[in-house]
Amino acid sequence: MSKYLLTCQCGNTVPVEVGQAGDRVTCVCGAQLDVPTLRKLRHLPVERPAASQARAAWNPRKGFVAASLIAAGLLVASAVWTWLKQPVVPKFDPVAQLNAADAHLAKITPAESWMRWVAVYLPLANSGFAVFEHPDKDAIEQQVAQYRILETTLLIIAASCVTVALIAAFRPRPRGI
Repeated sequence: MSKYLLTCQCGNTVPVEVGQAGDRVTCVCGAQLDVPTLRKLRHLPVERPAASQARAAWNPRKGFVAASLIAAGLLVASAVWTWLKQPVVPKFDPVAQLNAADAHLAKITPAESWMRWVAVYLPLANSGFAVFEHPDKDAIEQQVAQYRILETTLLIIAASCVTVALIAAFRPRPRGI
């Protein structure tokens, strides 16, 4: 049902319906207004439906803010995914290493045992035993460093997107537009 706008002396408009023709309505300022008859009511301006006003509420500025925030969210999600997928240097377990060495020694022949002593353990006995580490430790640590650089870059770009969105959202509009 259409609503018509009745103008008060204070400048406010009061929406009235056809069923209120000939009645009195109260403005927000407190003034009593006479609603004209049905014949005169149709000459008043018609109130616009709320759906057209809601459609006009979306503008390029809000679209830019939304796009920036979506991009920031995707970048943060990528950084978290990268953090979850980065490799970890395995911890050295001396008990497992000792058990594996004992199992290997139980399987080899005395001649193979002598060859292992000459090739591996004699140089270790002369120079000292080194700390056991994972053989690919350096490569894994380098890969972790690259992942952390990527995560940091993604988070910096995400923060930039959020900053741009905030500036676009809260920056005052030019007066002429």
